[in-house]
Formats: sequence, structure tokens, C-alpha cells
Amino acid sequence: MNKNTEFHITIFAYPGVQMSAVLGLQDVFDIANQVSSSTEGMISKVKIADEEQLLNIPSTSNVVILPPNLSGSRGEDKTQIHEYLQKSHANGTVMCSVCAGAFWLGNSGLLDNRPATT
Repeated sequence: MNKNTEFHITIFAYPGVQMSAVLGLQDVFDIANQVSSSTEGMISKVKIADEEQLLNIPSTSNVVILPPNLSGSRGEDKTQIHEYLQKSHANGTVMCSVCAGAFWLGNSGLLDNRPATT
């Protein structure tokens, strides 16, 4: 694989997100990049985005990750976020979650008629 190949990952830091999970995910990708760069592998460009950044910055993400939270936040009333997730997914972005982040995907409709676990 070409060393210059980049893979864009966005970690959504929504209100109430568990920041230790957000930063832990970023650390894992940073370590993977160190290993990958020594073998001319793919490099992940990781961006942590809050709600405003997610909605107002054009997405180049190959993957969006919804981490867990400490607040019970499930995104039930976040219509703009739901629309962003649906549109991004329709355009080929892979959506994934960690633990309770799955409720954000469920509330967006992306898990309708699909098996899912948390």
C-alpha cells in the first residue's frame, strides 16, 4: 500500500460524550499510524469534532465514530445530527459506535431493520 494513502476518521464529541473514550480512540489510531508509517501502510487522519464542527465543516471522513457517554445522552432530539449521519452514510461514510453511541445511530434511523448490540 502506498505510504501517502490517507484514511479520514471523525470521532464525534457530542455533548455528554465520555472524553476518556474519545481520547482513547485517538490514542489507538495514533499508535496504529506509528506502526503503519514504518511499513509504508495507510495513515489515518483523525479529527475530533463537536456538534458545530460536524455540521459546519465539509466532511471528508471515511468513518464516523460515535463514542459512549456518561450523561445518558442518546441524541433523540438531534435532527440535524441525524440528517448529517444519514447523508454521510448514503454517500459512503462508514458509521460505527462504541457502547451507548449505538443509540445515536439508532435514533438517526440508520439501524432500522438491522441487528445491533451495544
